[in-house]
Amino acid sequence: LILDPRAQNSFVHMCKLENSTFIEMDKRSVRLINTVELAELLFQQQENAFSKNVSDEDSHQNAYTLSVNRYINDGVYGKYQNKLTNTITKKFNAVFEIQRPIAFAKLKQQGSEKIYELQAGDMPEVGYLNVASKEVLTTSQVLDENAASFLRENDLVLMVRGVIGKVGLVSKEILDKYEGRITVNQSGLILRLKDATISPIAALMALRSELGQATFQYNANTASAAISILALADLKNLPIPYPADEQELQKAHELFYQQIRIQEEIVEKQKQLQQLTKQLWSL
Repeated sequence: LILDPRAQNSFVHMCKLENSTFIEMDKRSVRLINTVELAELLFQQQENAFSKNVSDEDSHQNAYTLSVNRYINDGVYGKYQNKLTNTITKKFNAVFEIQRPIAFAKLKQQGSEKIYELQAGDMPEVGYLNVASKEVLTTSQVLDENAASFLRENDLVLMVRGVIGKVGLVSKEILDKYEGRITVNQSGLILRLKDATISPIAALMALRSELGQATFQYNANTASAAISILALADLKNLPIPYPADEQELQKAHELFYQQIRIQEEIVEKQKQLQQLTKQLWSL
């Protein structure tokens, strides 16, 4: 986003390169192509299927959210909107109590007491959270004063900075593993259910679903060239998929445990592959 402070800006020119004629993608890289046309599009502020001049009024109606997906509608976004319209949803803040984590690492306290922080890479694709990879040292006083801020069983953790939308569910096992001294880094939020009609597992599956993940991505803002942020003010009002009835709630539980079983089978097959590799010319 480039603004000229010497003049008043009546609109923002947005360009969406995803699925456009200006990029080529393969498994390893993304390349800009047709750069002369792209430069003309940017500097002449032309509008077409991939670009739009967003007026101040449009920005105001969207709470000044400068996310290109809010303004440039492609086929994928249209499919998302249609699915969302035909799905039972609830507002995020009607389902969850949202808490910001305490930045223990920034307290600059010398001590020997250990606290464990969840990172984005600790968020599993299936099942429960099982590792908190960052160890932080603090004092007994800081530990006691902030004991209430640690994660509890059935809390959810959602990443809202950097890797948007990664989510995990806290189990008794991980709390026991780290003696209950687990929190999340400043890229995440702690979610506690306040809606008794949905279970923690069903809520997790809703956030992990394609529809839930698309909602996060389409409402994230770009803070810099490399970092995306999902603002708390936007998050509170986001619609999330909600079980239509007891049958759909049960289906969420069945899929959750089925995913765990499949993951366990994959891990076991990987071990078997490693053993086969060692049977010939091993070190």
